[in-house]
Parts: sequence; structure tokens; C-alpha cells
Amino acid sequence: MNANSTLRMWRAALATAVTALTLLVACGGADAPTRLAGGGEDGTGAPPDSAASGVITGFGSVIVNGVRWDTSSADIAVNGVRNRRQDDLRVGMVVTVLGRRDSATTSGRAVEVVFDNLLQGSVEAPLAASTLRVAGQAVLVNSDTQFEGAADAASLRLGDRVQISGFRERAGVIRATWIGVLSAVNAIELTAPITAVGAGSIQAAGLTIDTRAAQLVDVPAGGLAAGQWARIVLSGPPVAGTATATRVRVLSGSFLPSVINVQLQGLVDDYNAGAGTFEINDRPVRLTASTRFVDGTRANLADNARVEVRGVVTGGAVQADEVRFLPDLLGASARGPVALVEAANNRFLMFSATGLEVRINSDTLLVDGLNPAGSLSLASLTAADDVLVLGRGSASGSGGGRIDARVVQRLLRGGEAGVDGEITAASGTRLAVLGVPVELSGAVTLNAAGQPITQAEFLAQAVVGRSVLADGRFGGGVLTANTVRLQIR
Repeated sequence: MNANSTLRMWRAALATAVTALTLLVACGGADAPTRLAGGGEDGTGAPPDSAASGVITGFGSVIVNGVRWDTSSADIAVNGVRNRRQDDLRVGMVVTVLGRRDSATTSGRAVEVVFDNLLQGSVEAPLAASTLRVAGQAVLVNSDTQFEGAADAASLRLGDRVQISGFRERAGVIRATWIGVLSAVNAIELTAPITAVGAGSIQAAGLTIDTRAAQLVDVPAGGLAAGQWARIVLSGPPVAGTATATRVRVLSGSFLPSVINVQLQGLVDDYNAGAGTFEINDRPVRLTASTRFVDGTRANLADNARVEVRGVVTGGAVQADEVRFLPDLLGASARGPVALVEAANNRFLMFSATGLEVRINSDTLLVDGLNPAGSLSLASLTAADDVLVLGRGSASGSGGGRIDARVVQRLLRGGEAGVDGEITAASGTRLAVLGVPVELSGAVTLNAAGQPITQAEFLAQAVVGRSVLADGRFGGGVLTANTVRLQIR
């Protein structure tokens, strides 16, 4: 197995367990249900009371934003086609979910699950190791982007037709969470906010788009207007920043009357500090004096800040009960043996009794990979277990490390081990990654684009504070790496 294959397996294992914290809007498709505003009942006769948007991070039902949604009676729509199967969904796809949430657990019953790609078109140019251009759009790729039909960004070729799920920054750049290669020629489609309207044209996604011959769908009585989100089908690739639309569908932002609880992750947009308002996922959010801030303060709010908002719908806006600041990328992860459990202190140690500290809290998703029908608690975790952990990493002043876990999954013990996080010490061919000793002498060394580099080139860049991903086997107090890769973050 080659080095990139090993790393892809590591990332895939993470993706099936993690809550991959997400960004902006789950895009509406040509004829898909309106985002967060579908209809129906959950199979029990009760109308939906909850809405969520986020990245699929696992199955066994569908896991979105740390909530496991039962899809047994859900209407699943994929790119505007209803009555699809859960098997048509993939880890990394951004979806919207409408259903009923159990307030006592991290579970719910879905009425609708809607996936629509954010962008569809041809790869025009690889701008850099972490960026592509597709149909005139800049697409940011990172180590967490999931691929289907391609190994990674480096294996894409000019002219490849792809569909992309992810989120659009305020400036228009797309952050990709999933990229799938298409086997057939499909229309060029994009979802973006309209930024200006002219005579027979609109501006969106950095393009001037001729709409004179376009079919207009779901356009309000006042016509197309700046600020509306639209799903746009183009007649051909953009040329010199211009394109022609064959279809423009305006996406509604209204909630169902029965929806009360909302959980959205995305980028802050149009923040008004004085009024305490902003938008996320094209939804108005209102702060109150009692809004809780986690991993940040109100002073950290700004356009493009990545947050998760939990709240209730009041007067058509989300009144935020909690705003949680999220790292721009998945911060840290580890796979390996549990060494010591301290359930009373809400923590355990990995690799050794003085090794990597993992802390859990009320928001941590605990998954028993050995028994999907069962449950996992810190009290049931033992030193005989292997686990996969994802969360926010931090380095201690003594050279150790800690992960505040968002997900902990118990695994079948197999000897594989790895750690992804900041380098906390470096000496010769030995690194400490979040305090875990990592030996590189026999490892394949890769740059941030996944391309082989010499060990000397790697070590010159592997300085304290730089993030790396190392995988191999743990024994004798050391993780002996098979592969180690510099991270983009």
C-alpha cells in the first residue's frame, strides 16, 4: 500500500466517526425542496420541529452536527431527485435535515434529508496545492475534503467534470467538503447569493450572468434582487468573468411554521455588532443578553468567523441560545490505545499513562464502533480499548498535548495508530506531536499536497507549532511512523 493510500484510509476512518465542523449554506438544487422548509411528518404523525444543516460525518442513520438522524421514514432528495436512498449519500456531503429532535439525546427522526451540490462543472486549473478552479470558481481543498472517483486533488485532471459540496465564503471562494467526479457530461450549475442586478443580468459568484433568455423559477413578485440566494444553470463555461444562464431559481429562506429548534453551522455574514444580528446559512440570527458563547466571546464575532448556532425560531429569525466558535479546519485527531481512564475527571489518556490527554464534555459524541446498536460511556471505556478521537487540540507548556474531544469512537484493536496535530518538540528524526513521541527514521515523508519529499526537506519544515499527520504503529512508548505528512493548516 502506498503512502497516499495509507493517509486516505486514515482520513476515511476519521470521516466515518467525526463531527466534521462545517461552513456556510447547504445549497438548493434545481428542483429540490426549499432549504430547511420542506414538509411532511416523521412517521409518528407529528410535524417536524427541528431543522439542521451540516456535513454528513457518519452513517448508521445519518450523523449531522453530532446528531444521529433516523432516516427510515425520511424523504431523501439528491440534486433535486426525490425518493433516493441513504446509500446515495456520502460522508462529506453538506445536507439539510428536517425532523423531530429528541431533546434528551443526540438523536432525532428525519422527515427530509436534502443534498444538492454547491458547484458542478469542469476543472479548469489547479491554482495551487490546495486550490482548484472549477467553472470560473476558486475552490479551496484541505486535508479534510472527501473525494469520490479521485484519490485526492492531485489526481484530478484538467477537464474532469466534478460536483462539489461545501460552503461559500463572503468573498466567493468555495471551501470544499466533498468532491465527486462525474462520469458523464452534465450542465454547469452553481449556487450563490445575487450581489447585484442589472438590465437583463445579475452578478453572482464573481460573474456577470446574462439572464435575458433564462427560465426564472420561484422569483418573488418584486423580481430578482441583491441578497437572494439562487441556483443558476449556465449554458457554458464562464469566459472572461461572464456567462449566460438558462435557468435561475431563487431559494426561499423561510422556516416551516412547526420548526422551533435550529442548529446551523457556517460562516458569519453581514454582522452588525451594534444590533447584535448576522446571517448564517442565509438565515437571520439575533443575539440576546443571555446568548452563551463557547470557545470565544462576542468580541470574536466577525464576517467569515466560523460558528455553530443553536437556538429557536422567533419572528422568522433564529434567536441564538448558544454560539460556538469552531476551528477553521479539523483541529486534532488521534487513533490508538487507551492507557488510563479517569471517568470522575471526564478524561482519559492515550498511548501511555502520561500521554495524550483527551477531555470529554456534554457535547462529545461517544460512538461504540464495536457495537453500533449499543452505547459508549467513559465509564465503559477501558485500557484494553483502541479509540479514534477528533476535537480541538492544544499543546501544554511542558511539551505535552490535549484534545478536547468532539467525537470518541471505540474501535477493534488492531495495532494501527496515528496522531494529527501540532508538533510540540523536535530533535533529529524524533518529533513529539501533541506530546506523543513519533519516530520518522523509516517513514515516507510528504508535503502538504501529499507529494513525496526527502526527509531533510520534511524536517526543515517540521518545526514546533507546525501541524503534521503521522500514522504507523505504537509500541515501546513510541509511535513508529510509516507515513508522515505536513498539514496545510
